[in-house]
Amino acid sequence: TPTSAYFSLMRTALVLWIIYRYLKHMTNSVGANFTGTMACHKTPMISVGGVKCYMVRLTNFLQVFFRISISSYHLDMVKQVWLFYVEVIRLWFIVLDSMGSVMKMKDTNNTKGSTKSEGSTERGNSGVDRGMVVPNTQMKMRFLNQVRYYSVNNNFKMGKDTNIELSKDTSTSDLLEFEKLVMDNMNQENMNNNLLSIMKNVDMLMLAYNKIKSKPGNMTPGTTLETLDGMNMMYLNKLSNELGTGKFKFKPVRMVNIPKTKGGMRTLSVGNPRDKIVQEVMRMILDTIFDKKMSTHSHGFRKNMSCQTAIWEVRNMFGGSNWFIEVDLKKCFDTISHDLIIKELKRYISDKGFIDLVYKLLRAGYIDEKGTYHKTMLGLPQGSLISPILCNIVMTLVDNWLEDYINLYNKGKVRKQHPTYKKLSKLIAKAKMFSTRLKLHKERAKGPTFIYNDPNFKRMKYVRYADDILIGVLGSKNDCKMIKTDLNNFLNSLGLIMNEEKTLITCATETPARFLGYNISITPLKKMPTVTKTIRGKTIRSRNTTRPIINAPIRDIINKLATNGYCKHNKNGRMGVPTRVGRWTYEEPRTIINNYKALGRGILNYYKLATNYKRLRERIYYVLYYSCVLTLASKYRLKTMSKTIKKFGYNLNIIENDKLIANFTRNTFDNIKKIENHGMFMYMSEAKVTDPFEYIDSIKYMLPTAKANFNKPCSICNSTIDVEMHHVKQLHRGMLKATKDYITGRMITINRKQIPLCKQCHIKTHQNKLKNMGPGM
Repeated sequence: TPTSAYFSLMRTALVLWIIYRYLKHMTNSVGANFTGTMACHKTPMISVGGVKCYMVRLTNFLQVFFRISISSYHLDMVKQVWLFYVEVIRLWFIVLDSMGSVMKMKDTNNTKGSTKSEGSTERGNSGVDRGMVVPNTQMKMRFLNQVRYYSVNNNFKMGKDTNIELSKDTSTSDLLEFEKLVMDNMNQENMNNNLLSIMKNVDMLMLAYNKIKSKPGNMTPGTTLETLDGMNMMYLNKLSNELGTGKFKFKPVRMVNIPKTKGGMRTLSVGNPRDKIVQEVMRMILDTIFDKKMSTHSHGFRKNMSCQTAIWEVRNMFGGSNWFIEVDLKKCFDTISHDLIIKELKRYISDKGFIDLVYKLLRAGYIDEKGTYHKTMLGLPQGSLISPILCNIVMTLVDNWLEDYINLYNKGKVRKQHPTYKKLSKLIAKAKMFSTRLKLHKERAKGPTFIYNDPNFKRMKYVRYADDILIGVLGSKNDCKMIKTDLNNFLNSLGLIMNEEKTLITCATETPARFLGYNISITPLKKMPTVTKTIRGKTIRSRNTTRPIINAPIRDIINKLATNGYCKHNKNGRMGVPTRVGRWTYEEPRTIINNYKALGRGILNYYKLATNYKRLRERIYYVLYYSCVLTLASKYRLKTMSKTIKKFGYNLNIIENDKLIANFTRNTFDNIKKIENHGMFMYMSEAKVTDPFEYIDSIKYMLPTAKANFNKPCSICNSTIDVEMHHVKQLHRGMLKATKDYITGRMITINRKQIPLCKQCHIKTHQNKLKNMGPGM
């Protein structure tokens, strides 16, 4: 019949289009994002057998090409098509898994012997060699979000026809054990074992190296001279063997003291960069197990959490507080008991080998500035990759105690009405003359509506970032003292010490509390706006509770800029007068301007939640702009700002070869918008990955790139023997013209801090013997 033919045609079109769209266009970079393959992964969707079909793609396609609109009438048919598609894909995966260990693919992009983009891309570059990474189908995964295209240049050789060998080693099914760990820990009571087998997986070690390789601290040697420079597969295989046999030991860390912003010194540990590969794998495993068990009020060192999410919670939840308790722990990292850490780990981890590895890290010891070795019997090494999450695991006990305490402290549903307000309300109801009622209304509006410190109505809130805790209390000062005493007793039972000098009780309406660099206060009752409401047919006028005032400490920020030489304070008391920065006068002019703009963006991005953001923006622009003008004047010896502006223009335009390469305009910082509501906060915050499937994808896509880098030939002589990674600390494009070193110039050009070199070329590079040598020697 025509109807059945129509359904068959539509079913065939849907299946063909889905296969075409998902399997041929995964490298389209337009709209690519972090949480899904493409930006159009949106609801509404249908789910069949746990597999999602995103309806927006189907409706768009059918509307454009067939002028058909999908409605609820077609939903059953779409589900049948989708089940058919899922079954085809499942069988296809089984066939692929049953094939040999090597699958050769002919490159269809590069037919002229050159790639469109050198190096391995992370994602979304359609101009490089590609291989499809197919996940193992034993897991109930959603296929749409799993099919990815990656660069897999394993044996890359330039020629007229570029052949790519995709070995079984590049399949992300090698991360199957870690995927299973993620899935199992969706159950928060899961007991985890077999973690050491995940630790010794070479793919996990390679993934960890890929995540930490570009961080500048990993080129700083610890107690040995080893850094990540010279990393190769031989070392990773050796490391895997040592982890599997239990022979691996963490080396002692090197201790250095750095000044704190609030005074005093902070001790940091500088670990062996190669030990950090193991630490990163441990961090990934611990994060997978414990993150979902942590409190929603904990914001430090967690995925999708930051200082800004903590401040945003304060803004939304602390509106009714009249007292703040600023809790600060004394040397939190240095006083955490090792036995307490191991005890908390054993609640959810039964793998003795993994527990022993954590214990080895805690007891590795340190070497002080005099070169003396010390054993560590207490505390966490600050600077270790897993110290923050171990601290969070212990501080979760404090979170649980505070949440239980809040349930006991809170009482009452509403505040009791103030006697004066209640008395005047009765007189207004009895008054017959309009003038009398108006007079009584004005008199009632002068006083409070409710008893502000009603002993039968109490509330308590808290937010924690690492060891900094802010508690908001609706109650009396005696209540705050009681809370502080009880919390101190509990911290002492854990071996932690409250810093009495920095733990302050402040009146929320008089003295702002300092939390994560913001000044937080509450609008006084008399200054709160009044609103008219109609309740049960009666019109009443009451004061509207406002959100907390979250101000940036402009004076302190200006003082910090003055300390670093961007401005100064005059003798007549004027603060923040711009001045030149002498250390930058030898830099290129565009580097000077870009440094100032980067500094301003960093400050304003952090304080874009501030109530006084616009005033801060204007102040920062004034200081940095005129300091930049004075720095350029000093560089070119122009003496005055007017001569500098006459030379470069008011926008400080730097022109090179008739091309504008840098400027400092009046609206430089206008694109950093103040976040004023929850919608803007969610839109401007970083993408959040909460779905375990998407989390697996987010870490999985890096593995083929890491493997491809290790499998590349030497960038100098094209040798494939003893290839290792050459690292540098920093790369500046401004060095490109000045450098005569081929390797450094090449790394600057491709903007990469690592490049593969064979053993001999690597040694010659460090001996400065390859300055004028190019590819092929």
